[in-house]
Amino acid sequence: MNRFCTIILLCCCNTAFCQEIKGIVANPVNGHPIEFANIGIVGKNIGTVSSSNGKFSIILNSQLNHDSLLFSAIGYEPHMVKIADLRNNCNNKIFLKEKAYNISEVRIIPRVFTQILLGVTEHNNKVIAGFKHNLFGYECGIRINVKKNGLFKTGSD
Repeated sequence: MNRFCTIILLCCCNTAFCQEIKGIVANPVNGHPIEFANIGIVGKNIGTVSSSNGKFSIILNSQLNHDSLLFSAIGYEPHMVKIADLRNNCNNKIFLKEKAYNISEVRIIPRVFTQILLGVTEHNNKVIAGFKHNLFGYECGIRINVKKNGLFKTGSD
């Protein structure tokens, strides 16, 4: 009975110290959700990503109440919110302002390429035979033209 009470007490303490924070990341201009926004505590290995609907959910223990969550996405300014403030609200709605990037002018210039032939450029008596697509390699040999008729001997010596 004593162990049973200890287990129940530990479960209750665990739920008291760990709470889930839910919310949605949205654009303040049109209210559309921001997909796949990065959400995390800077300097700690704790974080999540918003869904395709902009919704997020993260479980944090109460020891992190003094830290802040950083919300960031490409094309938006990062925004930090205290975890304690997020715990007080049931429906957290985080708005990220759009950020325009000024980049310098990009010029695309066509390049003229010159053809260079590598390898042997003259004709010779060598015969090169290989397989299609060069998967098995090539064989190299020399063609010999014999002007005289050859003499073949058969028999036993």
